[in-house]
Amino acid sequence: MHLESEGLGSSLDFLGDFCDISRLGKGSSGLIQRGYGKLSALLYWIGGKGRSEHAADQAYRRAKRKFRGDWAMHPKLLSYDIIHFHSSWELVKSASILRGFRGKVILTTHSPLPWHVEYLDSLSGKGRNDVISLRLEHLLEDIDREAFERADCIISPCRNSMDGYRRHWKIFDELLAGKQQIFLPTAILPEQNHPIAHLRKNLGLEEDSLLFLFVGRHNEAKGYDLLVKAAEALFAASSRACVVVAGKEAPLHGSGHPRWIELGWRGDIAALMASCDWLVLPNRDTYFDLVLLEAMAAGLPAVVSAVGGNLYFSDFDGQGFLFHCPGEEASLAESLIAAASMELRQFNSFKTNCRERVLRAHGFDQYHCSYQEALHKVFTGAGE
Repeated sequence: MHLESEGLGSSLDFLGDFCDISRLGKGSSGLIQRGYGKLSALLYWIGGKGRSEHAADQAYRRAKRKFRGDWAMHPKLLSYDIIHFHSSWELVKSASILRGFRGKVILTTHSPLPWHVEYLDSLSGKGRNDVISLRLEHLLEDIDREAFERADCIISPCRNSMDGYRRHWKIFDELLAGKQQIFLPTAILPEQNHPIAHLRKNLGLEEDSLLFLFVGRHNEAKGYDLLVKAAEALFAASSRACVVVAGKEAPLHGSGHPRWIELGWRGDIAALMASCDWLVLPNRDTYFDLVLLEAMAAGLPAVVSAVGGNLYFSDFDGQGFLFHCPGEEASLAESLIAAASMELRQFNSFKTNCRERVLRAHGFDQYHCSYQEALHKVFTGAGE
């Protein structure tokens, strides 16, 4: 069995983090296949970074120059048994090598919703043209569909991590029918010495303030709007409670309450976690949030929605997490108030349980062994 893994080598400038491929072999470059270069230029234009069809054509020509390398020029790659792709876009973009590849293809998507759904949602408020958006919807869905059809195996963190795909893409279960599926929980490398941001002192808060931390995009998928509303009930119930938010305040905006604190983008999330008391994860859809594992490693209990990858920890309700019904403001408010009124002894038990669980089950050593086992299952055809 011939295995080798390497990180991201190239990506389209205007697609950002959608291009994240773990590929086999060295020295290979990306390739735009089957007209998708033109599509990427169209995405670039509609995304607000261009102003005309001419700008789209220029972007397309730049993309062609950048990605003129062809993976099929590297016969070494064809000798591998497994290639693991980490986005639908990268898999379809690599169609040339896969035509001659006789091994197994794995796909892991890493996103709570299908790529085409997420990208179309991201165009909101960027001068989107509805006619072009309808055209795009079909083109983007074709990329996702083609990727899942070509993949031999789908690896995801847990059974519920792709529930958002089922809710937002009616053909998803049909695409998965007969596919090998393997569930591989995500891992982190916990920080040994957590820095502290000293938020209470720096923000002029009382030392006994109870800090609830939200990290991430300010959108409906993340449940940011629900938190804004539920926080009003929290503030009314507890004079000590504050909500601390890290991330760009867009497209949605926060509460005007004095105990709602927007910090903007931060590069010291571990320090923030070490300074706060609770993580809040009110997602409507979620894949398997790394921020949840990072918070657990920092000894931060969490208020989480009972949806998607969060359900992997359903047995942890009342031990380290407090679950609420996804999309329900009243349920979220109830969990936040329960967290704010928790006795110190139980709170400390929650903190200890979080640290112990993530170190026991989500370290890199465990993940390395599990990933090797997963590859052998793919190679032999075993799995769910």
